[in-house]
Amino acid sequence: MSRNRLSIRIPLPGAYKGRHGALCREASVINNSCQPNAIVEWIPDSFSFSCRAVLPISKGDEIFRAYIHPLTPRDRRRQALKASWDFECQCPSCALPDAESAKSDEARQLIQDDFDHIFNSPYSQMELQAWLTDSRSPERRMPDDYFVETSERMLQLMDQEQCEEPEHRACHYFRLILSAAAVGDLKRMRKWAQPLLDIRHMDEKYVKFGQTALSDPEALDVWGIRTWN
Repeated sequence: MSRNRLSIRIPLPGAYKGRHGALCREASVINNSCQPNAIVEWIPDSFSFSCRAVLPISKGDEIFRAYIHPLTPRDRRRQALKASWDFECQCPSCALPDAESAKSDEARQLIQDDFDHIFNSPYSQMELQAWLTDSRSPERRMPDDYFVETSERMLQLMDQEQCEEPEHRACHYFRLILSAAAVGDLKRMRKWAQPLLDIRHMDEKYVKFGQTALSDPEALDVWGIRTWN
């Protein structure tokens, strides 16, 4: 149970508020990689786990998931995997030469820092709201592409390292769509809407936002908001 259980991070109904886990016939025995090609997620609405690809998987390819947070530095990943599962990870990421592994650790730390800023800092949402409502003259207000470079860079690093939290990637797709919608850039907005739907196809709020961006963009509250001055 301790080795093969899948953690349920979202609180379940009932008096017990401690940690929950489950054993799944197939998902529990998927092997580990710190560059996983699939992710296993708990879906509260169906009270089940979902295993879905995050990278292309050809017929005959093995499916891998990450046993521990893949943004953890390599040495700590290996120690944790050895302690809990009694094996030395030889996945493509862990097998890198030391110099390349150090660069990989740096890239993963940048992704982790960005994740912490977005999800664990109150300033992230304040910053986004300030950008959306900045009504100063064009030469004084925050740039139209204020979030674009950072979001595109983070997505590039996630692709490079092949490790991420889906919610993190979805957040950057969301910000890129907002950035495009706010200036009325239909082409760029639609460029990011479909990837958002692809990765968060089970999340109602993202599905609704992505579908509106594709089918009726002017219905979005932020459409053209930075073109009014």
